[in-house]
Amino acid sequence: MRKVRLIAIVLLLCPLSQAQKFSDLPGVVQTRIAALVASHIDIPVKLAKVRLRASDGHLGNLFGFGVAVSGNTVVVASPAFQGNYGGAYVFVKPQTGWKDMTQTAKLSGSDWYSAEGFYNVAVSGDTIVAGPTSSGSGAYVFVKPPGGWVNMTQTATLNTTEQLYGSAGVAIAGDVVALGYPIAAPQQTGAAAVFVKPTGGWHDMTQTAILTASDGAIGDQLGWGIATDGKTIVVGAPFATVKSVKWAGALYVFVRPATGWSDMTQTAKLTPTYEVGGQLGYTTSISGNTVVSSAEGNVYVFARPETGWADMTPSATLSPPIGQGLISCAAISSGVVVAGSTGPYPQNYGEVYAFLKPQDGWQTTSSPNALYVPNPDGGPQELGYSIAVNGTTAVSGAAWFDNGTGAAYVFAPRK
Repeated sequence: MRKVRLIAIVLLLCPLSQAQKFSDLPGVVQTRIAALVASHIDIPVKLAKVRLRASDGHLGNLFGFGVAVSGNTVVVASPAFQGNYGGAYVFVKPQTGWKDMTQTAKLSGSDWYSAEGFYNVAVSGDTIVAGPTSSGSGAYVFVKPPGGWVNMTQTATLNTTEQLYGSAGVAIAGDVVALGYPIAAPQQTGAAAVFVKPTGGWHDMTQTAILTASDGAIGDQLGWGIATDGKTIVVGAPFATVKSVKWAGALYVFVRPATGWSDMTQTAKLTPTYEVGGQLGYTTSISGNTVVSSAEGNVYVFARPETGWADMTPSATLSPPIGQGLISCAAISSGVVVAGSTGPYPQNYGEVYAFLKPQDGWQTTSSPNALYVPNPDGGPQELGYSIAVNGTTAVSGAAWFDNGTGAAYVFAPRK
């Protein structure tokens, strides 16, 4: 996410041929990219080649505003702009591997009144969560039919009994869904809601629990970035003041009690060390014992201590190379951090960095393992606007591709 835009985060698996080495690209493409990417960058430059599009895309739909991935399934969010319907677009990996393609299915809300769409999506196995709802106060759950994904409306609608509105971040892991409400009362302190799948399966329901910050203040906006692995939920408050630094931002970690999710305040608070308003928490991601979030143009890594989550500052900082674009979103999965920057290749073309975890653990660095750039034919497209990762597959949204029609790219960050 960025300062005034909602961003979803997601990543996915892809063959080597789908993210070619720079040296293997056609000469004309090499020349164009080399002229635009800073010559001092001593890291592999690769082309994000596989492109996903909406079959009914329109100018201004911003397809790629949010992305998510789980196994062989990619989901791309498209808000509604200029009178055109958006939705959640589902892509299923072909048996021969990922290739340029349009959606397998399109998901929408049954109660949409006009041209509506989704800003954020999340996926876990056969279940997709997309938001906001038409009322703006919840999210829809879509469960894959026995025969596979098809065009459909929601299986269930999630809402809260509290006065929570303006839902932003969405996350799912197994039977747990977490929703963020950054502008919730009182006066945009923010909150998060937890929904646990009922025994009989997903159906219309209200929250299982409400999560709040014990030190929440007016304007903190807890709920922009949100991530979960089922047992732990991490929620970002990008406007929180930390040690007198206004808008420094913070991440609140909630660990599920032994008796199950219930209304609670945080288990731990993760804070930055910088002395500027870097706004940590617009996006966040969790994998195993590691949490990442972007702020101040970098990725901040928090590694859980052996004794469990406790208040702490970053374990490492991952930065873009000097002269490259500032990082605006990041995701982590299985020792891979993928970070998006909407510049400067050239300005507004966008790029994505891949960082691989060293054998001795995450360390502060400004040397990513790879730099991905889009084919110049899409014009200023802001690759890296949204991002996600699962295993060794990544997906990144380029919502301004083709004058805002939008696209998403699939690539393998370990290749």
